[in-house]
Amino acid sequence: MGKTAWVALFLALALIPTMSSVAVPAGGADSPLSPQSREETSITLTSPLAGHRWDQAGTCLIKWTYKGHPGRTVNIFLMRGNATMKTLALNQALAGGQFNCHLDRNTNLGDDYYILVKSVENPQVIGKSDLFHVVQPGLSAKGPYGPVSPYKPPQVTVVKPEQGTNWAAGDPQEIKWHYTDNPPGQAKVLLMKNNQVVKTISAGQSWGQWGTGYIIPYYMPSDTPPDSGYVVKVVSTTDDKYRGTSGQFTILPYSRLIVTQPANNAPLANWPVGSVHTIAWTYTATCGTHVKVQLHGGVNDQWKVYIIVASWPIGSNGSGSFQWTVPASGTNGIVWIPGNQYQMTVSGLENQKCWDWTGKFTVSQ
Repeated sequence: MGKTAWVALFLALALIPTMSSVAVPAGGADSPLSPQSREETSITLTSPLAGHRWDQAGTCLIKWTYKGHPGRTVNIFLMRGNATMKTLALNQALAGGQFNCHLDRNTNLGDDYYILVKSVENPQVIGKSDLFHVVQPGLSAKGPYGPVSPYKPPQVTVVKPEQGTNWAAGDPQEIKWHYTDNPPGQAKVLLMKNNQVVKTISAGQSWGQWGTGYIIPYYMPSDTPPDSGYVVKVVSTTDDKYRGTSGQFTILPYSRLIVTQPANNAPLANWPVGSVHTIAWTYTATCGTHVKVQLHGGVNDQWKVYIIVASWPIGSNGSGSFQWTVPASGTNGIVWIPGNQYQMTVSGLENQKCWDWTGKFTVSQ
């Protein structure tokens, strides 16, 4: 071969492209030219289903199917709302189609959990289960597929105050409720009227013990407007689905009479026969127009109650008084016992809630 022929052959070989320089599609599963890449790609959860119950601190089974090629591995999460409550598995084989899981004992009870299975290789491919329940140990049905009967979430029932009862503002009352299972958070207790909060009785306290909670005694504040149509609502501090409401009841006006002289907590005094003493008191407008004044004293079976005045004007502008001269022993049946302590009461004739004791005293002859 001549020199000219060799040059021509060299140039021809130089123009032939090599394999490494040609863009040849790989044809893999993720290739745009792959037939599989044009298939629907999805993950579908088949367990748990809607309404299934999983034991708190129990074992559980997650199952799924898939279409297309989501990838080789998945991550599995226990979800509630938009929050991840627990990572159940990382890099679990997709092809297996199921995963045996275990819940912690501190998993909160609830009826709004779901499972999320997410492809590791294609994070946009996600499968979500229906909502299911996490319940107390022993409440779920046997087997991995959940309940044989409908799940009932914790119930809250307010039993006191009762429908149609009357509460007098300022008087001791009882609030009582029953609950089932373990309602979440704490119990918040509200005084309601026309679906509006009138007062927060308790911002949060224990639900109680053995299915019963209460506030005893509860003194309704004296400034609570008297009216009908009130209810007491007990609701979870963390999830208002858990709540109960009492029957409607009526709050009566605040009524109070307080002896101011001698006050109930005054030091023991001695009142000689013939001495004059002022009995004074304050009162609310709901106490009526007249009071009765009585003397109390004696020893054991000799304890006596003497009417000092059967009816006396209650006073004006919230204040009243009565002057009393200590009588001699034997007057109107009163017998003074040396060293014995006596007290007097002032009580409203029209409103028996309005009454109070004076301070204690002895009587000397």
